Amino acid sequence: MASPGFLNSSFTYFQRLFANCTFVIASENTRWCRENTPPGAQVEYLDVHSPAVDMSVLVSMDHVITTFGSYSWWIGYLNEGITVYMKDFIVPGTHIGGHFTNPDDYVYPGWVPL
Repeated sequence: MASPGFLNSSFTYFQRLFANCTFVIASENTRWCRENTPPGAQVEYLDVHSPAVDMSVLVSMDHVITTFGSYSWWIGYLNEGITVYMKDFIVPGTHIGGHFTNPDDYVYPGWVPL
């Protein structure tokens, strides 16, 4: 799970690069996202929860904030803009931590660690 600090860093990263950012969030846990989204950010939530619709919408965005997992990996890969990811996503004892020890083996070249 991403931390509130990661969301804040990601939002700040894009707000410094671009004026008038609107963030679109799709998550299995929109309640957590609503509670931890940085205050004052312009945010739209995808409450449909259809994986195909959520993925198509997120892939079509200008840029992407990913957490971890194969679903967000593919969104970052298919998106043509900047992809940022949580740099400390490999945690021992988790599914990804059981398969990867080096983030460079998982993230796509050019993605931005935060």
